Amino acid sequence: MPPQPDLYRCEECGGPLEVEYDYERVREDLPKTAFTGRSRSIWKYRELLPIVKEDKIVTLGEGGTELLRATGLSMDLGLKNLYLKDETRNPTGAFKDRETAVMASRALEAGYDVISIVSTGNAACSVSAYAAKSGLKSFVVVPPSAPIAKLIQIAMYGAVVVKVRGTMSEQAELLAEACRRYNWYNANPGVNPYKIEGSKTIAYEICEQLGWKSPDYVFAPVGTGGLAAAIWKGFREFQRLGFCKGSPRIIGVESENASAVADSFRAGRENILPVDARSIASGINVSFPLDGKKAIRALVGSKGKMVVVSDEDILEAQSLMARREGVFAEPAGAASLAGLRKYSEEEGLRRDDIIVCLATGSGLKDMGVLSKKELSIPEIGSNFDELSAVLQGQRFP
Repeated sequence: MPPQPDLYRCEECGGPLEVEYDYERVREDLPKTAFTGRSRSIWKYRELLPIVKEDKIVTLGEGGTELLRATGLSMDLGLKNLYLKDETRNPTGAFKDRETAVMASRALEAGYDVISIVSTGNAACSVSAYAAKSGLKSFVVVPPSAPIAKLIQIAMYGAVVVKVRGTMSEQAELLAEACRRYNWYNANPGVNPYKIEGSKTIAYEICEQLGWKSPDYVFAPVGTGGLAAAIWKGFREFQRLGFCKGSPRIIGVESENASAVADSFRAGRENILPVDARSIASGINVSFPLDGKKAIRALVGSKGKMVVVSDEDILEAQSLMARREGVFAEPAGAASLAGLRKYSEEEGLRRDDIIVCLATGSGLKDMGVLSKKELSIPEIGSNFDELSAVLQGQRFP
């Protein structure tokens, strides 16, 4: 059937929907050379995105992010081909802009006035920004623990934001009822089938940036679970279209203080059981991942696995990513590197493996933990002797 922006679940079984395309037709009509010369954004892959009316496309320049060769971290870990996919460069500072651009465009196509979402913060920031750009109104629900930096960002975009206690599942049920009563567009994970369509373009870009090759591993933070599912879908689609040979193992990373998907994966079940989430990494501090089942299917399908790391591991990885590669990711965004380090120690990696870590969100969006650290910054007068004294013991001059 053609795309239906307001259809969220199968009308027969009630299960979540997945967007499919006429891949044979796309393969006949769309050579990979067609992407050459197009602008660097998710919309360069518009034939593989569920937008019918191009005049309804909402964009702030999302996608087209750099794939950085991580030379310093490669030396530290004894790896030859380690890359960071720097999603901090998206318009609101997180990969969520990819999926929101698609959903906001779908909402406009369907004639909605309000777009709404439940989020730990980043998706709410993104929905608020794209609503502002498109002329839609936005209503977002966040947990009481949402970082102040994200709340300020949401408020600046003009959204109506409410803190709601309870699990993400309970928050989602509340928002779903509001969407039904007020005819709002529901952009929630676990409900909206168009969310992962934007995020899958991360996989497209990685393939293209590696010279139309698939990496061996992709390490991805797991919050609601949709990112892992999206990455896997993107690689499978490019493989199916003949654009890219092979596909990577998807390695999902959670905090040991918010490990709902890992718990289910290790138990060999798809059903997700809620946990008491208490991670300092707000972006993955999710008690009940709404797309957790999709994430597990991606891990199983790619022969990947889940890695659980401590919050201390995450903070150390955040510091290393910034100091060694110049990428300042929020704790959730640095969880991928923490997972890589632990996986390398426990499972082992070949030196020549091609590995991509996703840096999913900017460190400027979650400064709560770092702001509690005491910064030792000396203050001196305009005197060279004082400057010389400060430099004693430093690595330069």
